[in-house]
Amino acid sequence: ILNLIDAEEEVIKFKPQVIYHLASMVSRVTCEKSISMAVETNVVGTTNIIQLCKRLNAKLINFSTSEIYGNQYCKMEERIDAMPNNIYGITKYMAEQLVEYESKSNGLKYINVRPFMIYDENEIMGENRSAIIRFAENIIRGLPVTIHKEAYRSWLHISDAVILFEKLLYAPNNITINIGDSNYISIEQIVKMMCEYVNSSVIITYEDLPNKMTLKKEASLDLQNNLLKYVPSKTIQNGIILVMDTVAERVKNLK
Repeated sequence: ILNLIDAEEEVIKFKPQVIYHLASMVSRVTCEKSISMAVETNVVGTTNIIQLCKRLNAKLINFSTSEIYGNQYCKMEERIDAMPNNIYGITKYMAEQLVEYESKSNGLKYINVRPFMIYDENEIMGENRSAIIRFAENIIRGLPVTIHKEAYRSWLHISDAVILFEKLLYAPNNITINIGDSNYISIEQIVKMMCEYVNSSVIITYEDLPNKMTLKKEASLDLQNNLLKYVPSKTIQNGIILVMDTVAERVKNLK
């Protein structure tokens, strides 16, 4: 996405009516370590995709992040002010603003999507990956797990996320929408459920929330419910079972 000519050569073959833009640099830690790369990828890269959509007269479904809300102690509704408190959130919010600017100035059709905590049992494992996959890998390997005190999240399994993403095709143009699950649960509960399922007694340590992170993420999903008319079906309990079984098999195969 950083080379508009190359991107155009690949995409123009398909003559798409809609472009889903999910390419970005993610992870709060990674973006803080490589600020210039985060800005280049998330801002300049999005600008290139915008130009491509304009040339093809294609609708842009731009994936942002719930991190744009920052550490606000409220239900996160699309209408409240964005208050990103880290480079990842800042760069994704800048990308949203560029998309909105091009819509007002040049007629770009768009949807800005703010996903909340999507998880996938087949996600790449590693230190800076999402919380659920990191917790699962550590527990399966018998390694300690560190969690933040009083942290809460709502989690969306990838199988439900994909259905919601498809339904965005038929949503109204020029909106910003949260995508997530209404099941709001503490990080501590997640870890204990994982440990209980595999009968693990790994050490769990607690620490205060680090700077530039969000303690509680509860999404307002009124727009999702009203416009997309789909309620996620994968419960967090069933999702955790799937994650733990899959990660256990993956770890075994790595030995």
